Amino acid sequence: MEVAGCSSDGIHGFPETGIAIQVRAAVSVSAGIMTKADLITVISNKPKLPRASAELLVDVVFGCMEQSMSRGEKIEIRGFGSFTVRQYRAYDGRNPRTGAIVPVKPKRLAFFKVGKKLRERVNNGRRSTEMPTVSLEWQS
Repeated sequence: MEVAGCSSDGIHGFPETGIAIQVRAAVSVSAGIMTKADLITVISNKPKLPRASAELLVDVVFGCMEQSMSRGEKIEIRGFGSFTVRQYRAYDGRNPRTGAIVPVKPKRLAFFKVGKKLRERVNNGRRSTEMPTVSLEWQS
Protein backbone atom coordinates (compact mmCIF):
# COMPACT_ATOMS: atom_id res chain seq x y z
CA MET A 1 0.00 0.00 0.00
CA GLU A 2 1.49 3.32 -1.02
CA VAL A 3 0.53 6.32 1.07
CA ALA A 4 0.45 9.78 -0.49
CA GLY A 5 3.23 11.96 0.85
CA CYS A 6 5.23 9.03 2.25
CA SER A 7 8.31 7.31 0.95
CA SER A 8 10.80 4.82 2.32
CA ASP A 9 13.16 7.62 3.37
CA GLY A 10 10.59 9.65 5.30
CA ILE A 11 7.65 11.97 4.94
CA HIS A 12 7.90 14.44 2.08
CA GLY A 13 4.52 16.07 2.46
CA PHE A 14 2.26 17.77 -0.01
CA PRO A 15 4.06 20.47 -1.97
CA GLU A 16 0.86 21.28 -3.90
CA THR A 17 -0.85 22.30 -0.64
CA GLY A 18 2.16 23.86 1.04
CA ILE A 19 1.09 22.44 4.40
CA ALA A 20 3.07 23.97 7.24
CA ILE A 21 1.06 24.14 10.41
CA GLN A 22 1.67 24.85 14.03
CA VAL A 23 -0.57 23.18 16.58
CA ARG A 24 -1.03 24.40 20.13
CA ALA A 25 -4.03 22.66 21.49
CA ALA A 26 -5.93 21.22 24.34
CA VAL A 27 -8.91 19.05 23.57
CA SER A 28 -11.58 17.77 25.88
CA VAL A 29 -11.81 14.03 25.48
CA SER A 30 -14.24 11.61 27.01
CA ALA A 31 -12.99 9.09 29.57
CA GLY A 32 -9.45 10.52 29.35
CA ILE A 33 -8.81 8.94 25.94
CA MET A 34 -7.73 10.93 22.90
CA THR A 35 -8.89 9.21 19.73
CA LYS A 36 -7.81 9.65 16.13
CA ALA A 37 -10.97 11.74 15.56
CA ASP A 38 -10.04 13.98 18.52
CA LEU A 39 -6.56 14.47 17.05
CA ILE A 40 -8.05 15.40 13.68
CA THR A 41 -10.38 17.90 15.37
CA VAL A 42 -7.51 19.55 17.26
CA ILE A 43 -5.39 19.87 14.12
CA SER A 44 -8.27 21.24 12.05
CA ASN A 45 -9.45 23.76 14.67
CA LYS A 46 -6.27 25.48 15.78
CA PRO A 47 -4.63 26.56 12.51
CA LYS A 48 -8.06 26.74 10.80
CA LEU A 49 -7.11 23.89 8.48
CA PRO A 50 -10.06 22.23 6.73
CA ARG A 51 -11.08 19.02 8.51
CA ALA A 52 -10.50 16.96 5.36
CA SER A 53 -6.90 18.22 5.15
CA ALA A 54 -6.35 17.50 8.85
CA GLU A 55 -7.71 13.98 8.38
CA LEU A 56 -5.44 13.44 5.39
CA LEU A 57 -2.46 14.71 7.40
CA VAL A 58 -3.17 12.31 10.28
CA ASP A 59 -3.79 9.39 7.88
CA VAL A 60 -0.51 10.05 6.07
CA VAL A 61 1.50 10.22 9.31
CA PHE A 62 -0.06 7.03 10.67
CA GLY A 63 0.28 5.32 7.28
CA CYS A 64 3.98 6.17 7.09
CA MET A 65 4.47 4.84 10.60
CA GLU A 66 2.68 1.60 9.69
CA GLN A 67 4.78 1.18 6.54
CA SER A 68 8.04 1.76 8.40
CA MET A 69 7.15 -0.64 11.19
CA SER A 70 5.96 -3.32 8.76
CA ARG A 71 9.48 -3.17 7.25
CA GLY A 72 10.90 -3.60 10.77
CA GLU A 73 12.22 -0.03 10.97
CA LYS A 74 12.40 1.93 14.22
CA ILE A 75 10.51 5.23 14.49
CA GLU A 76 12.05 7.80 16.77
CA ILE A 77 10.32 11.08 17.66
CA ARG A 78 12.60 13.19 19.85
CA GLY A 79 10.97 14.30 23.06
CA PHE A 80 8.03 11.95 22.54
CA GLY A 81 9.29 8.39 22.25
CA SER A 82 10.19 5.57 19.91
CA PHE A 83 8.30 2.75 18.27
CA THR A 84 10.01 -0.55 17.56
CA VAL A 85 8.92 -3.97 16.39
CA ARG A 86 9.68 -6.81 18.79
CA GLN A 87 9.94 -10.41 17.69
CA TYR A 88 8.40 -13.07 19.93
CA ARG A 89 9.14 -16.75 19.47
CA ALA A 90 6.56 -19.53 19.57
CA TYR A 91 5.67 -20.95 22.96
CA ASP A 92 3.13 -23.17 24.66
CA GLY A 93 0.43 -21.23 26.46
CA ARG A 94 -2.56 -22.39 28.46
CA ASN A 95 -6.27 -21.91 27.98
CA PRO A 96 -7.28 -20.23 31.25
CA ARG A 97 -10.72 -21.83 31.24
CA THR A 98 -9.76 -25.45 30.54
CA GLY A 99 -6.08 -25.48 31.43
CA ALA A 100 -5.31 -27.15 28.10
CA ILE A 101 -1.93 -26.44 26.49
CA VAL A 102 -2.30 -24.24 23.41
CA PRO A 103 0.55 -23.59 20.96
CA VAL A 104 1.12 -19.85 20.39
CA LYS A 105 2.67 -18.94 17.02
CA PRO A 106 5.68 -16.61 16.73
CA LYS A 107 4.67 -12.99 16.25
CA ARG A 108 5.86 -9.45 15.79
CA LEU A 109 4.35 -6.70 17.91
CA ALA A 110 4.72 -2.94 18.01
CA PHE A 111 6.36 -1.61 21.17
CA PHE A 112 6.43 2.02 22.35
CA LYS A 113 9.08 3.43 24.66
CA VAL A 114 8.27 6.86 26.09
CA GLY A 115 10.85 9.63 25.60
CA LYS A 116 12.49 11.53 28.42
CA LYS A 117 10.70 14.86 27.84
CA LEU A 118 7.27 13.27 27.60
CA ARG A 119 7.92 11.19 30.71
CA GLU A 120 8.92 14.34 32.59
CA ARG A 121 5.81 16.23 31.40
CA VAL A 122 3.54 13.39 32.45
CA ASN A 123 5.27 12.92 35.81
CA ASN A 124 5.21 16.66 36.57
CA GLY A 125 1.44 16.64 36.04
CA ARG A 126 1.34 19.31 33.35
CA ARG A 127 -2.21 20.02 32.34
CA SER A 128 -3.35 19.81 28.72
CA THR A 129 -3.67 23.64 28.58
CA GLU A 130 0.09 23.86 29.24
CA MET A 131 1.05 21.64 26.32
CA PRO A 132 4.02 22.90 24.33
CA THR A 133 3.71 23.93 20.71
CA VAL A 134 4.14 21.13 18.20
CA SER A 135 5.37 22.21 14.78
CA LEU A 136 4.65 20.12 11.70
CA GLU A 137 6.59 21.23 8.67
CA TRP A 138 6.37 19.48 5.33
CA GLN A 139 9.14 19.71 2.80
CA SER A 140 8.92 18.85 -0.86
